[in-house]
Amino acid sequence: MEKVIYIHGKGGSYKESSMLNGIFDCEVIGLDYNEYIPWLVKEKFINEFNKIAKDDDIILVANSIGAYFSMLFLPTINIKKAYFISPVVNMKDLIEDMMKWANVSKEELKEKENIQTNFGETLSWEYLQYANNHPINWNVETYILRGEKDSLVSIDSINEFLSKTNSKLSIMKNGEHWFHTDEQIKYLREWIKMENTVIRLEQNKDYKVVENLVREAFWNVYRPGCVEHYVINQLRDNKDFVKELSFVMEKDEKIIGQIVFVKAKIKDDGNIIPILTMGPVSIAPEYKRKGYGKILLDYALDKAKNLGYGAVCIEGDYNFYSKCGFKYARDFGLKYHDLPDGVDDSFFLCNELIKGYLDNVKGEYETPSAYFVDEEKVEEFDKQFPHKEKLKLEGQIF
Repeated sequence: MEKVIYIHGKGGSYKESSMLNGIFDCEVIGLDYNEYIPWLVKEKFINEFNKIAKDDDIILVANSIGAYFSMLFLPTINIKKAYFISPVVNMKDLIEDMMKWANVSKEELKEKENIQTNFGETLSWEYLQYANNHPINWNVETYILRGEKDSLVSIDSINEFLSKTNSKLSIMKNGEHWFHTDEQIKYLREWIKMENTVIRLEQNKDYKVVENLVREAFWNVYRPGCVEHYVINQLRDNKDFVKELSFVMEKDEKIIGQIVFVKAKIKDDGNIIPILTMGPVSIAPEYKRKGYGKILLDYALDKAKNLGYGAVCIEGDYNFYSKCGFKYARDFGLKYHDLPDGVDDSFFLCNELIKGYLDNVKGEYETPSAYFVDEEKVEEFDKQFPHKEKLKLEGQIF
């Protein structure tokens, strides 16, 4: 059995664990503690952890000093991986940094033992000696999120920690030490999801799994049954299929998402402007509306841009795709093939991957012929899969 244990930072609460709801496939439990001196909190911290963990596999999410106590006190044998948010990775360095901010020397601190600073922290000679005598020894696979403007924990301390451990660093632009705003919490959630998944190129061994995933994702959505699983089967052998942009997303070694791209074009008064289109794009039903689709799409679009593709045109829902940089294609002066003037074209979207690529283009887009399939062949192909009932539902368009 697997559990997620959340450990808050100074002044925080175990109730903060609720911000992780919906990210993991298992229960998230907050560890409660309210003392921040290591030799005073150690016994309760360990007891609370053991009470929650028992003999289960643990994913640890820890914040600031909560990460420090975790590394200082916890046995790592059953901790599978850790996600640290603004972690204190070297308490000795932090205390010495605070001494500089307060203009306090070691000699003065040793003499006075405790000094109250004007920024709300109490400097302690005993704490400095404890930190010096209890270095961190951490061997867990760890992912670190740091705010670009973290003014508490130095980037030098983080980099030193990275050099000694199995850790990976991500930085939120303009982020702070304390992740608390709606924007920061959203970024934190997306970061955990991203680090908890693997996006890689599709391989031959994935084909049937991917086709079944696509079938599950599209079944009875746009029509009774679906054709998309057959479409992707046929696309792979098409000359316009971009194998370098055929990706799958894995979570816990299980494929939960996929995306493919196909070469397309815009016709502009006899000129041909090469672009891409994409699809099918699918996420396993149990992971829909949890942010995984956006993570996969953002990743794939970035790869397409890096390969030199200038734009992507699609037919889709503006409310979703606008979050990934898509705009109405009409804003770029593009028209959908054979669509009469005045007819709603809000489904026709475009993402200009390379700025200026579509400047002065006033052309027409046509869906590549590779997407049009024989319905009878779809029926025959579908016999390879477990039976599913076709239903005529409200909102279907075919």
